[in-house]
Amino acid sequence: MQRKSFTVLRQLSCYKANRSPVTEGNAASSSIDDSKMIQIPTRIERGPTDILKALAKTVKRDKTAAHYKFQDDPYLIPLTVMGKRQFALSKEAGRKAAKWIRQEHAEFFQHKLADPFIEAFAPTPKYDENSEVSNEILRTVIERQDVSNAINVFELMKTKNIDVHPATEQSLLELLCFHNSEDPLDMDDAQQLWYFKAQSISEKSRNNWRDSGYAEKLFHSMKNKTPEAYCAMIQGMASYGQGSRAWNLYNEMRENKLTISTEAYNSIISVVPILKEEANLRWELLEEVLRNMVEDGVAPNLGTLNAILSALSKVSLFRISLSRSLSALTEFRSLGIEPCLASFYHLLNIHYARRVSGSTLLPEIVQYLEGLTEINPGDMNDVNFFFKAMEICHEKHADLPLAHRIHSLLIKHGGGKFIGGALRESIYYRYYFQLVAKTETIDNLMEFYHSFVPHIYNPELSVMEDIITSIDIHGAIEHIPQIWSDARLYEKTQREKLAYQILSSLAKNVKPVTESVTESENEMRQRILKTATDIWNNLESMFNAENQRSPSNWSGEPLGNLLMIFLRLDGFQRACKVIEKLDRDGATKVSGFPKGEALRAFLGVCKDNAHASHALATINYVTQIGYEEAEELATFVAKNIPMDEAQRNKLNAITGKDLFSE
Repeated sequence: MQRKSFTVLRQLSCYKANRSPVTEGNAASSSIDDSKMIQIPTRIERGPTDILKALAKTVKRDKTAAHYKFQDDPYLIPLTVMGKRQFALSKEAGRKAAKWIRQEHAEFFQHKLADPFIEAFAPTPKYDENSEVSNEILRTVIERQDVSNAINVFELMKTKNIDVHPATEQSLLELLCFHNSEDPLDMDDAQQLWYFKAQSISEKSRNNWRDSGYAEKLFHSMKNKTPEAYCAMIQGMASYGQGSRAWNLYNEMRENKLTISTEAYNSIISVVPILKEEANLRWELLEEVLRNMVEDGVAPNLGTLNAILSALSKVSLFRISLSRSLSALTEFRSLGIEPCLASFYHLLNIHYARRVSGSTLLPEIVQYLEGLTEINPGDMNDVNFFFKAMEICHEKHADLPLAHRIHSLLIKHGGGKFIGGALRESIYYRYYFQLVAKTETIDNLMEFYHSFVPHIYNPELSVMEDIITSIDIHGAIEHIPQIWSDARLYEKTQREKLAYQILSSLAKNVKPVTESVTESENEMRQRILKTATDIWNNLESMFNAENQRSPSNWSGEPLGNLLMIFLRLDGFQRACKVIEKLDRDGATKVSGFPKGEALRAFLGVCKDNAHASHALATINYVTQIGYEEAEELATFVAKNIPMDEAQRNKLNAITGKDLFSE
């Protein structure tokens, strides 16, 4: 339970490659003046795309432009989440269809595609009983990661009694274990990977291993099972959640005194939480595996650190996990093993596990990453770091400058490379936007909004609601027409909640017309009136639609808000339509009722315009619903609005009293 739990890791340092120190004898003095000598700089190895990378860093992304994968035409660029998804996948499906035709009907495409020949452009060979097969062909198929053909060629070699080279057989086993005896998704299908490979950690930890699959058949058929074969099986089973069988193979290797690789040990460490349920038992098993690594003289690597931290993140003893995770990080850094983004992701899961956490680890991690000139991928879980960091920044720290620093790191070091997929990207920007909406001024919020929407991010309904809340707090209703227009464009108006929130904000912040209204203010008021009318029409059509998934209808309060908005924006005729609806459907199809302020305001305008018919409709509505101020409002109408004999009789009939006898 103390720090000594990690002392076993210190012993691993002796297995790291030692560098011979420079002795005094080696530093012989020279009579030549070094300052006058020509200093030839050390040659720097350059990759084939280094120049392109350097040029790419000089160009910033145009935030107003759509992603390059979409058609460069304003009428064809998709703006909704579903539209982007359909466009990208449809485009990719067309390429896949072309590749399928090229593969299935290769005889019709005899022309030379490229000189020199590019193997990736050629159809994949098909192997049957008439095909010539050899170890070289099998190695070629394995290098292409063509699982089905690799199995097929291997079976043909056995049928034809062709001996398979042990190294080739081992390569085949490793391929099968890595891909779980299934054909992998084509890495050229980038959009399918982007939209469908965003699995959560819990999904990845499920047992998806193919029991009795071809990998197991090949392993059991081996006459001489080498340590490498055992290690491949352990890694394959562990990566697909088959922890118990991986543990059995591990113990079998220990009993037979076979050499276990560092990667196999890392896989065993990663499945420790699967093997034991109680936290203490998990930790004891983890310590046992680490001691075995020391006994076997196996040097750890970055994967070992990440496996330990991942296992600790699943231990429920929170305080113990805190100290042990930091001890592990310190010990590995002393071995010269620096953490990667996945390491920090596991640390965040450990240190921010509780709802209330006073940890300052995230700012420290961000400061460390800011000091790096380059961040290279080191683990499959690297893609989980940034969206987790932004989530914690929003929920635990509520620190907007820290969020900006996190985003700057993401953009600086490759953006999409470390965001992982469509789901993670959506989560990341959701938390980022919510934090900005809650802490920034309205001008900065809208500038931020226009920088990302719609080409980089399509805000979810909850984010739109947060933006409306910020607009409401600042009274900046001039932005509401734009937000509502975008909400309709991004198909966020299929639920009434957002519309109701906008109506509430407008009713609170729209002021009655005055004589000193400027031309620009009048234009803004007209845009707001048009927005309110559009909301009214949109909700009416939505509630009246026959194919509603979840039938719903108007609520009284938003109808009252519409009344106030129309009246203050000189939309009396529109307000009359609201009253007509209340009179017609208020007692049966409208839940709740408008605020008395809205009803009194409408009756006041009816008084000014001597509009008795809609005043009577208002009194009829409030009487039907049993409104507590119904009699007071009826008396006001009787005393202040001129009516003919028929209208007086109607008012008396509605109220059941003679209001004109006095």
